[in-house]
Amino acid sequence: MGPRKTLREIIQGEAAGTWLAISADQKIVAGSGSTDDEARYMAQAKGIREIVLLRVPLTPPTAEERSGDEKVLLVQGTKSPK
Repeated sequence: MGPRKTLREIIQGEAAGTWLAISADQKIVAGSGSTDDEARYMAQAKGIREIVLLRVPLTPPTAEERSGDEKVLLVQGTKSPK
């Protein structure tokens, strides 16, 4: 696999409101969908159990957010159950 990606790199090009299942090492988007369950299911179907779920922001970040900490981009996030 490749190097760990930033949240900004991960969500780039994804539609607003889309749920993403990201591998725990932040190297790949393992699944995506209109619901968190759909994204989780896609990741699990690929055999990836350790994921972080996040939702792509519905509105673009402000200039202040773009220049600040990337944690601002994490609108809703949960760690998948083990």
